[in-house]
Amino acid sequence: MKNELSFGQRITASWRILIEHLNKVFSAITPEEMDRERAEYRQALLTIGRKALQSEYRGEVGRDGCLATIAACIEAGVVQRDDIVRRVLGLSTLSNRMIGYLLGEYTGDDPDFHLWYRDDERNYALLT
Repeated sequence: MKNELSFGQRITASWRILIEHLNKVFSAITPEEMDRERAEYRQALLTIGRKALQSEYRGEVGRDGCLATIAACIEAGVVQRDDIVRRVLGLSTLSNRMIGYLLGEYTGDDPDFHLWYRDDERNYALLT
């Protein structure tokens, strides 16, 4: 049976579920619950990104799926900024400027606000 939703629509729906999940993270009561929820969110984010990277569809990953695809690129060993932007650009409807902006926006060392960090050699790695 053929899926009636396009790949982009499925990514968007999955992204909305992730946002709801993230809202649960911020309403967690204890630090242990917050850590567990954050880990589950990151795992779901990577799952969506992996699917996007394996997809044959091009141009259907908008802003909603871009973060997931960036995370999957980093996980797969694509760790240089230009390489990440080029890889995501091939899947995305976003400009390389916007992809670069999102890459920078979620770079840092605070796991409450960031998804990855950049080391001294300017390579990206996922926060744990």
